[in-house]
Amino acid sequence: MPSAIEYDALEPFKIICVTCQAKLSVRNESLIGQIVACPRCDSMVEVTPPLVASIPATPSPVPTSEEAAADVGAADIGVADTGVAEEIGVAQDASLPATEAEMLLASAGVAKYKLIVWSLASFFVGAALVGTVLLTRNNPSNEATTLVPKNPALAPAPSSTSIAATLPTPNEPVQPSPPTVETPPTNVPKEAVPAPASDERITAQPTTEPVEQPTPITPTDELPEETPRIARRFDPLDFDPERLTLATIDQSPVPVEPSAPDSPDAVVEMPEEVPSTVPLVRRGPNGGEETRERDANKQLALLIPRMKIDKMSLVDSLRLFSHLSGVPMSVAPEQLLMAGITPQKRVSFAASEISLGEMLKQVLKPLRLEYTAHGAQIVVTRQEATKHREINYPIDDLVAANTSAEQLARWVEQLVLPQTWKSAGGEGTLEATTGSLRIGQTQQVHYQVLIFLERLRLARNLPPKSRYPVKRLAGTPANILLQEKLAKSATFTFSQFTAIDEIFVHWQTEFDAPLLIDWPALADTDIWPSTTIACAIIDKPWSDALGKVLEPLGLGWRATTGGAIEITSAEKVQNELQLELYPLRRNFEGDVAQLRALAKQQDAGVMLYDPVGKVLLALEPASTQRLIFRRISEQRLLRE
Repeated sequence: MPSAIEYDALEPFKIICVTCQAKLSVRNESLIGQIVACPRCDSMVEVTPPLVASIPATPSPVPTSEEAAADVGAADIGVADTGVAEEIGVAQDASLPATEAEMLLASAGVAKYKLIVWSLASFFVGAALVGTVLLTRNNPSNEATTLVPKNPALAPAPSSTSIAATLPTPNEPVQPSPPTVETPPTNVPKEAVPAPASDERITAQPTTEPVEQPTPITPTDELPEETPRIARRFDPLDFDPERLTLATIDQSPVPVEPSAPDSPDAVVEMPEEVPSTVPLVRRGPNGGEETRERDANKQLALLIPRMKIDKMSLVDSLRLFSHLSGVPMSVAPEQLLMAGITPQKRVSFAASEISLGEMLKQVLKPLRLEYTAHGAQIVVTRQEATKHREINYPIDDLVAANTSAEQLARWVEQLVLPQTWKSAGGEGTLEATTGSLRIGQTQQVHYQVLIFLERLRLARNLPPKSRYPVKRLAGTPANILLQEKLAKSATFTFSQFTAIDEIFVHWQTEFDAPLLIDWPALADTDIWPSTTIACAIIDKPWSDALGKVLEPLGLGWRATTGGAIEITSAEKVQNELQLELYPLRRNFEGDVAQLRALAKQQDAGVMLYDPVGKVLLALEPASTQRLIFRRISEQRLLRE
């Protein structure tokens, strides 16, 4: 009887599942030393050979390769159960010797112990890897650090199990090393079991040699032991951006050395505001040359298939006709005043297969207006404005102790289109009688005389003598009517070059008052509706905003009758005369000379005073009219 304990590699043997206590029959030698799943409960079972002494017996026949393959294909491990044993070739053998039964029970205990050891080893390896990753992220240095527990005895690793793990560097992925399978020495006889014959299919063999433990890096005196940083939640109350200590908040502040006292003669100099070098207004590349070469009559001959205008203001309808024809259209405020209408007058029209010229004529006719073509311009005027007539104007209500008929006649010649009278080289005639003025003039001048006399009556609180609408007489000066709107803040930016006509439309919408454009005067400065400019104004009164944009272009603005603003050339604003009547609260006769000096009156301007009605009569350019209005407004002399 041989002294060594051995097993027959060709004879099937049985193992027991520690979970379901099923007896499993092993026929394939390649499964020895491996961990397989139990066919019944899917628990992990390690295949170990039976540790029994060799007993003389008839050797079992060695199966051929085909039989072995068939056995493995059917079931390498069988379950000792009724019905299933016949299919996988496993039979329950109750007549096992006592020694073999003890060996099987010992193997089952070993397998259970190894499963526990594997679980513990996996847990500690995972914990070590997670701690290493956290330490690597929290440590700003790029050097790898090996964590060494302060008390190695706290790690409950069994002596028979060896876990070798290499801590990764920050740039390397964490890859756990495969554990080494060992066979514990429990219930092993004193005689050593010879190793089985080598087989290439065996991937893990039992071994009793302990695996070498990695040598830990022990701290030295030069490098103190570094405590791993532990990530904690951020407490905003602990954050101190100023590096202050809460304990020192209530302490007295550190005294600051006093600076030298200021000299009593020292003057604080404020930095001067540097004016911007960027111009407020820039002219674009398009100067409107294409409009300059057009013929207005040809443009108005364009046929329109169908068109309908419904309650559109007169100023907007003229802009619509201008866009359709491609030529600018304008109307002077005095022409509207003679017609007894305002720029906001609503018009309606509908027609089909009609030319633009005929359509414009039918729109203007009910308003007693007409148009004339002047090159590339269309100008709207009062009908029959140039017709010559003689009319007697009653003035008996205006003649008083301090005002004679001859004085009224001189006022008419001085204040109503002075250049049109014979005394100034014109064709107009004027003859004063006791109660009337006989005037021979054009229709246009007659309307101006009528409006002057009626406004004087209103200033003297007298009833009108004509059928002219009182609301259209403009008894209140134009600057007073627009005072509130001109004081409002304006902000607009046209950073890209934009047609100036589109900018005018925007102004009219924001200013909430009609804008009358004097296109013939703008053409003298080479500005047409399609001329492009870029401009910007931020938080300025409309009175200043209009001047800052228009003055660099050689243009200007002036308040006109009917609460409208006319945009014209700067030359007209400075030189063309406008008649205004300012009713005052007190006698102003002694201040007229002073006001003339303040306004730097030109030779063409006239400033008179009516003591009967306490009315200041001023025929001055628009720029001077603003100075007069500002002066009497500051003194609160205007009568409401």
